[in-house]
Formats: sequence, C-alpha cells, structure tokens
Amino acid sequence: MRKPMELKIGILCDNFNFKLWQQEIIEQIFLISGLELSLIILNDQKASKPSINKLGYRALTYIDRKFFKVQHDAFQIKDMKKALKDVSVIRVQPKPLNFGVKFSSEDVAKVESYGLDILIRFGFGIIKGDILNAARFGVWSLHHGDNMVNRGGPPGFWEVVKSESITGITLQKISADLDGGKVLRKSFVKTDATSFYRNQNAAFWAGVELMCSSLKDLRDEQLSLSKDENFGESMFYSYPLYKDPGNLRSFGIFCSFWVRRLKEAFNEKYAPPQWSLAYKYSLKNRVESSIFRYKNLLPPKGYEWADPFVVFEDQHYYVFIEELEKKRKNAHLSYLKFDNKGQLLTPNAMKVIEEDFHLSYPFIFKEGGQYYMIPEMAQSHEVWIYKATKFPNKWEKFHLLFEDKQLFDPSLYYHDNTWYLFGTEKTNIGSSSDQFLCLYYSEDLFSGKWMPHPLNPVTRDVRGARPAGKIFNWKDKLIRPGQIGAPNYGYGVQFHEIIRLSKTEFEERPVDVLVPEWTDNIKAVHTVNFEKGFSVIDKQGTKI
Repeated sequence: MRKPMELKIGILCDNFNFKLWQQEIIEQIFLISGLELSLIILNDQKASKPSINKLGYRALTYIDRKFFKVQHDAFQIKDMKKALKDVSVIRVQPKPLNFGVKFSSEDVAKVESYGLDILIRFGFGIIKGDILNAARFGVWSLHHGDNMVNRGGPPGFWEVVKSESITGITLQKISADLDGGKVLRKSFVKTDATSFYRNQNAAFWAGVELMCSSLKDLRDEQLSLSKDENFGESMFYSYPLYKDPGNLRSFGIFCSFWVRRLKEAFNEKYAPPQWSLAYKYSLKNRVESSIFRYKNLLPPKGYEWADPFVVFEDQHYYVFIEELEKKRKNAHLSYLKFDNKGQLLTPNAMKVIEEDFHLSYPFIFKEGGQYYMIPEMAQSHEVWIYKATKFPNKWEKFHLLFEDKQLFDPSLYYHDNTWYLFGTEKTNIGSSSDQFLCLYYSEDLFSGKWMPHPLNPVTRDVRGARPAGKIFNWKDKLIRPGQIGAPNYGYGVQFHEIIRLSKTEFEERPVDVLVPEWTDNIKAVHTVNFEKGFSVIDKQGTKI
C-alpha cells in the first residue's frame, strides 16, 4: 500500500481570534495523520471601518440572530494564540489595491521559504499576485455559495432572499478572479429559508467537512488537482456580483422576509402537513410508475405513516412502516396487511417494534429463509439488526452492527459476494443528517468487521444523498433511490444508476426523479418501494 503524502499547511488569517468553524478545521489538521500546520501568516493591516450604508444589513442580521438560535454556532469566537504557540508566525502588511491586496516580493519569499504544500485562506480578503503560487498546491479557500450562480457575498444570504432551494459550498484553489478559481470540490445543503443566520451556519459547517476531507484525500492522492471533479468549467458567469445590501434594500428584505415567516407560521399551526401512504397493485409484477394511479391510504386521526417497505409472504403483502402518534415524542414500527390482490385487510396498523427512542425506516430483508430488519435508530447512536422470531408480529434485537454511530436510513445491498450498507451521517456537530452519504462493507453480514469505504462520504449533495428505499434493478440498471432534501425535507426522490460499486470504487449518476406534482397540496414524497406487483410510497400534504 502506497504511503500517504506528507502535507505542510499554512493559514492566512487576520488575527488569532478564530471562528468555531475555523477552529474545527485547525483541530482536524492537528489530528489527521500526515498533515502538519507549519505556518500562520498574520495580516498586520488595520481593519477598515464598516460603511454607514451597511447599517441596515447589520441590523437585519442582528435581529435574525436574536430570534433564530442555532444549536452549534459556527461563528462563535475563540482566541487560539495559546493553542498555536508552537506554530511559526510571520506578520505581513499587504499592499491595498483597488480590489484586493497584494503581498510584497519579500513577504512572498518568506512564505516560500517554509516549503508549504497548501495555504488556507481564513482572512486577508481578495488576494492577488505571487502569493497565490507560494505553496505547492496553491491557496485554498471556501466560498460559501455555488460559484456557478452566486459570486460575492454575503455568504448564504442571497439564497434565502431569492428563495433558492439549495445553498452551495465551493472549495477552490483561488485565482485573482473573484470566486472564479479552480473548483476542487462542491457540497450542497438545503437552504434554510427560516433564517439567514441558520442558513449561513449550515453552509459553514458543511464547508468544514469539505475542507478536511479534501485535505485527507489529497494526502492519499484521491483528489485530482489537474481537472475539475465532475463540475465542468463554465465559459461565462452571467449572474451579478452579489454584495451586502444597502440600507434601503435591507429594509425591503426585512419586511418581505417577516411577512413570509408569519404566513408560514400561520399555515404550520392551522394547516399542519401529515405523512400518509399511497399504493398500487398491478398484475404485471412491476413497479407502477404513474403515481397518479396510486390509491391513497390515510392513517387514523392523530397519526402519521411513513417510510413504507413491502414484502410478499404466504400469499399476502406486508407493508412495514414508521408510525407516529402525534401526541407522543417517538415513533414505533408497525405493519399493514394486504391480500394477494392488493386489498387492505388491516385498516389499523399493527405495532411490532417499540423502543424508548425514535424508530423509522424499517428496512426489511430476507436472508437464508429468515426475515431481518435494520431500522433507523440514530437517536440511540447504534445500528442493530432485528430478527423476526415469528413473522410478521414478533421481532427481537439480534446483532449489533455499530455502536456509537448515528446512521440515518441504513440500506443494505449484496453485490459481488460483499454486503454494502448505505446511510447518511453527520460529519461534525453542525452538519445535516441529509447531506453526507457514507458506505460500509463486509463479507459477513453478522460480522463485527464493517469497513468504511475509502471514498466516504461518497455523496455531499442534499439532493439525493439520504436513502429513500431499497436498491433495485430496472432495465438492466442498478438503481439507488435517494431523498431530494430541498426545498424542504423529503421533497422528492432522486433515482441514481450505480455505475461502479466495489470496496474501493463508487460512482453513480442521476437518471430520474419522483416529485410531488401529481396533485394539489402534496409537498413531499421521500420513500418508494415495490415487491411482486405491489408499489408503495409515502407522501406529505395538507389535504390528502
């Protein structure tokens, strides 16, 4: 096995007061084998005073922060001077330009003398000149926006103003062109339309994962710097260069934002959405692709049904579901029984597994003539296989797959004599449960030796990362359904064709979507499964 590359890293910053997201990157550099923080480059220029024309924007964001709290504040400040006391420091006073700053040739030479592999930009604003080439792999910077549609700033702000469904995060090897440097990788989070601050917080935490995983992959020679990684290069950038809004524009944004939020709060209280099911039986023994043909299946008043999985056993169909009684905190797992013609036999769901934590996504499968289930139980920080001691009613915990791990919507697939387990994970304390798809493998289903895939996370896009049902074959293609997590949770299903799947490779491409457009008042659909002519989905709406 090839020895990992050793990387010497420098950080460009304005002072030793680092934000929490920056602290996390620095701490990961110390923890990751093969990475060395060798140099801190401090900006000795005095910070310019904020413009009076931006008072409105500052007031808008201040009010937003006060009303909409976050659990893990990415912008919390900490003085790290003591923690970085053993790292070399040089102070520079770059020359101000009309747009950006430029390092003197003497300062560039000082930086070059450290033999750095990467410079990470945490400060200095727009950097131009020879400093961009002072490290072997250039200056890396996180742009908290999709550089194809959103250049400038403030980060994560205009996506909320414009009601965009996603907010991009772009890791670049920067050039003198603002946000136009070489794209190394991208990540996409759902735009949190409830708050500017919450959306910015989510984007910056996603950036932590993007930077740290890219550093590790460069170390392991799994990150190509010679070409863009599936993002292409645009010939033109046809959107505006975004800037902080002036006082008058800020007032308009403030008013329209709060009108929208009050309307949303009213709808949530007086017309709350509900999860239910829809299904279709077909004699043709295939998935029913025309969703408008499905028959609605409503839960009793005060309940929600979601995450349906179907099996055919003893000439009956059994649909296992997450069942939530709204007056209770946690959901349990139940099933509905149908005859072999798709007629419902049990209008009330039969409870089968209940724990003192939330259960959902009852991934059921048969192996060696025995039924097993891997439910989502992320709240417990464990992943268990349950065994049916008497199908379909009696189940017991059978085998612990992972402890001290939150795996969301775990989905199993057997391929080339190997078991693969898919599921999304939170990569840090502030990240989403819907964005980062991770993959584990083992040759023995009941082994304690499940290995993480070397490409984890194999997907960083909220538009299809989280599993949305069983992997299946369709027209000689291997299809993985994934949740489209924007513009709202579980909005739709993105179907991916798996091109390559092995212990060292994973590649997929989008081939089709299922979105809530077949009738009015449906706002989400996030699980699809079928078995022997019986197709079932879940859906969320207000009048369903």
